[in-house]
Amino acid sequence: MKIKKTIPNPVSNETSELWKEFFKRLLYIGLCIIIICLFANNNDAFRLVPLPFLFIALYQIIAIIKVCEYLINEYFPLKTPSNKIAKPLDKFFHYFALTIFFSGLLGLIFEIRNFDRTINGAVFFRNTCFIGIGIGIAFAVLLKILSPSVYDENNRRYTVISGFILGFFLLTPSVSSFVNHTLADEQRVCKNFTITETRITKKRSKEYFVYLDMEDHRNERFSVNKNKTFYKGEQIELCILKGRLGYDYVVEFNKMTK
Repeated sequence: MKIKKTIPNPVSNETSELWKEFFKRLLYIGLCIIIICLFANNNDAFRLVPLPFLFIALYQIIAIIKVCEYLINEYFPLKTPSNKIAKPLDKFFHYFALTIFFSGLLGLIFEIRNFDRTINGAVFFRNTCFIGIGIGIAFAVLLKILSPSVYDENNRRYTVISGFILGFFLLTPSVSSFVNHTLADEQRVCKNFTITETRITKKRSKEYFVYLDMEDHRNERFSVNKNKTFYKGEQIELCILKGRLGYDYVVEFNKMTK
């Protein structure tokens, strides 16, 4: 009776190691984000604690991008030499993915300030980022089904997949913010809140922030006009518009007269 020997599959083992590396890096990023959030609002000696963890997180992101390239090669194997002339439709999706990425990057640069004027702006930003990642993955998978030749060339497939995922990750929050405050209800509602803290960034172009005790008893940060001086403990009036996507947008900060 012959005994069949099981020969280990080196490709499968390598892929398993890549996934382990991917999730390990992802765990490191999560831990860095937790530490950064814990010390983000400190004004004392601990205010510099998040800085090294920010650089560690950025390094882990770069490492993940490298791992992702190998994983993409595994699940979308190369079929076409890079010097072969691409189909017009494949070229279109290649440049379309790049357009989505740079549009999202540019849009977020212009819209990031408006998140500081949106009540629950951090939650709004986080939710739309996750939605954007989902949209990007859905686009990449749908393209694999409808036009698989897009992924036949190495450089193009990596550009398309990363362009869609990162692009919609940036584009979705910027478009959502724009729609939320641009198409908001015209009727203003003004409410008074107590300032729990004020802060000025130590930059060449100073930014002024106030932290307010909101209706649900949590502190929230807002960017305010530098021409108005606000102090801890005083009342401030916020004039609010109901955003189109359900997130209230602050259009005016008024100093209460005594």
